[in-house]
Amino acid sequence: MATLIRHADLGDAQGFHSLAARYIAESGQGRAYSAPATSQAFDWLVGDAGSALLLADGQGELAGGAIVQIDRAFTEKPVGIITMFYVAPDYRGTGLARELLSSSVDWAREQGISHLFCSASAELPGDETQKFVNLCRRFGFTPGGPVLSRKMQ
Repeated sequence: MATLIRHADLGDAQGFHSLAARYIAESGQGRAYSAPATSQAFDWLVGDAGSALLLADGQGELAGGAIVQIDRAFTEKPVGIITMFYVAPDYRGTGLARELLSSSVDWAREQGISHLFCSASAELPGDETQKFVNLCRRFGFTPGGPVLSRKMQ
């Protein structure tokens, strides 16, 4: 399966909505997808120099995406955070996640960050979460503590 990793542009709005809805549905965290919130996030991410919205083109559809954001608060050098990473089920096991993570790391490195953070907080089925953790470790990520979440009422 040939894929292309690229930065999002304004023409990707509809495809990004579909990708975001699949990401939320599969996360297992009981969150509800919101089209208005997704539109707002998309517009902000496409226009923000301190963020990268990387998309993977599949066979006529978006096969995955990653959001990498730069945080310049409190430190001499900025840090990066992968705030969203998703590969559609049909594209898992194809090397796409590796390509997408590599592009995310490369973009973050180009921004001159000192550290790149990522969490595997989605509750994916089977061993999908562990596969992502293993992939991140192959890219030099190390455990840095647990990720905790709390559902707010």
